[in-house]
Amino acid sequence: EWWLMRQSISRCASSVEETLDGLVEAGLIIRRRAGDSRVLYQLNRQKAQEVRRLLAQQTGQKGT
Repeated sequence: EWWLMRQSISRCASSVEETLDGLVEAGLIIRRRAGDSRVLYQLNRQKAQEVRRLLAQQTGQKGT
């Protein structure tokens, strides 16, 4: 059963990576590589209002 968990984690990681790629492409977040080669993400402050609006829309959709 451990292999099922590993497959599930791999699928989830791929989904998160695709989502982050889309957010970077939209300019909503910024991706940078740290000195130790880790990838770090941060909010694009110039798009903060747009991010808040999108989050509010998503929150509203979940409540309906």
